[in-house]
Parts: sequence; structure tokens; C-alpha cells
Amino acid sequence: MRMNRLLLMRAVVCMFAALAMITSSAGSGCDEAPPTSSQGAEQGDNSNSNGGGNSNGGGTSNGGGNGSSGEKLSGGKRPGGLFRSSPVSPPCDPVQAGGDIAEKIRLKQLDTLTLCFVGFDEGGPEVEVSLTGPDGVERTYSTSFDGQNWNFYLVASLDLPLGDHDLRAAQSSDGPAITGQVEVVRATVPTVLQTADKAASGGPGLQIELAGYPPRSEVAVFLYGPAEGARFEFARPLPVAEVDENGEGVYSVEADSDDAAGDYGIWVRPEACKEACATYVKS
Repeated sequence: MRMNRLLLMRAVVCMFAALAMITSSAGSGCDEAPPTSSQGAEQGDNSNSNGGGNSNGGGTSNGGGNGSSGEKLSGGKRPGGLFRSSPVSPPCDPVQAGGDIAEKIRLKQLDTLTLCFVGFDEGGPEVEVSLTGPDGVERTYSTSFDGQNWNFYLVASLDLPLGDHDLRAAQSSDGPAITGQVEVVRATVPTVLQTADKAASGGPGLQIELAGYPPRSEVAVFLYGPAEGARFEFARPLPVAEVDENGEGVYSVEADSDDAAGDYGIWVRPEACKEACATYVKS
């Protein structure tokens, strides 16, 4: 009799729990079914969704041709068409020969520094700029004269060491000079720089450097062309580019032998360019 009462009480409790489950969608705690195999598989898939153990980072990624077997092609959204980018030279405040650049210049990787110098002999030899980096190496650069200023352009490619660089501009070792300091720092947003208008193999194509990406991530690359006027239409996805632990990398695109002659451009995602990031010509 006592056992019958206990069974009756349990049945009543489970009945009320079932009613509560219907109204609140909460589990009753009575004879709940275990997760199905499909639920377990979904949980297992989600636990691996952030993995990226196959990314090598660093080195040179190749995006040649249509992508050979085994290459991971870029996917996802991309713009339907691109236009050629139109670089605009920033305004330049001339620095007088014999003076100093008062404030340290901060230059992010893959950005370009523009300086213009006045007060040097317009008919004299070219003004030469030297940068002595934190590695103790002195790097020299040329300038161009536009009839008014001596113009200097410094591109902070990935081979330019991070840190402070001492700058000196002069026409001769014993003549008036301009001195200053440039600090090269890491890029903080996705940035792309075209470093060559040929592929790494020397064939038609291009090479780029990437910086400012999440560490050891993949960058989708898309090819456009041949151009019709100023506009590039989408051609195909290229193999993904891989960046290293610093979010930096180099990437080479080689024209496919079946591609028509003309101008081509590339675009990347995560986005670093509003228009074509880099271009090349296939003759």
C-alpha cells in the first residue's frame, strides 16, 4: 500500500511537471531523452569552428593561375566590379636646408612618408637622404627636384625595421643638412602595398605585402580583369594569402596562360582598399 502511494505521488508530480513544460518549454526532469547524435555532432562542429592549425603564416603565398589542386581558394562576398585607384599626393610643408624636423615622424608599415626640402642648391647635385635604423644599418634614398622643392618619398615596406630611424638629407657631406627622426610602427588596420609589377617567378603578375591583419589569419584575394576603360570586372577567386604571427605577409600573383591580354587588378578581404589594391598588365 505504501509503495502504491509513492508511485501515485510520483505520477502526480510528473503530470504537473509535464504541464509546466508545455507552458514554459522547460524540461520536466522526468525520463528526459538524451541528446541525439545530430545534436552531439553540431556541438562537436562548433567546438572546432575557430580552429586554424593549417595556416603557415609568413613566407610567400602564391596566387598564380586558376589555383592548382590542393590550394584553398578565396570565398565569400566580393564586389562585382572595381575601378583603378587614383593616388593623391598629400600636401607637403617644405623643410629648410640647415634646419631640423622638430617632431618625430611616426610612420606605419606599408604607408608612405612624403617630405619636401628647400634651400639646397637647385643646380647642384641631387639631395641624398640617409636613414640609420635601430639595426645600425644606413639606408640611402634619392630625391627628385620639381623646379621648386626636392621631394622625398619613403615607403615603409616590411623589410624596413620597426623602431627609430635617424634621418639626414644633404647634397654633400660638408654642406647644409636637414636632420630628423622617423619611427616605424606596425600597421593597425589591414593595409596592402604593391611591391612589384611582376610575379615572384619573374613572369607577368604582381607582388604585394600585407600588414595589419589578425595574427595567423587568412586573407581572401580576388582577381579582376581584363579592364574595360577604368573598370575591372570580376574574373575569379585566387588562393588565400596567409599572414604570420604579426599579421604580415607577402603574396605573389602570376597571370594564367589562358588569360586574355590586358590590365588586371586584385582586391582583398578583410578589406584594405576601396578600389583595386594592385594592378598588372599581361601583354
